[in-house]
Amino acid sequence: MKIMNEVVLSKKQLDYISKQVALYITGTMSGMMTTEQKAKQLGIKPDTLRKKAREGKIDAVKSGNTGQSRLMFSIEAKIM
Repeated sequence: MKIMNEVVLSKKQLDYISKQVALYITGTMSGMMTTEQKAKQLGIKPDTLRKKAREGKIDAVKSGNTGQSRLMFSIEAKIM
């Protein structure tokens, strides 16, 4: 019988993981993608995608609170 090691997470780590999972589930169900997902779809680096969003060359929506806002992109979004 194989015994698994126990992983202990702080409340802060658990909250972060919960938010990331919820964001992923919500995003994929609503037709939205994270910066990392969209960058992978387009074949570019996440930093390049963020730059294009700042320049207005691709539509993005800020998600989350102001301290840790996150860019979300439509699955259909294209770089202009």
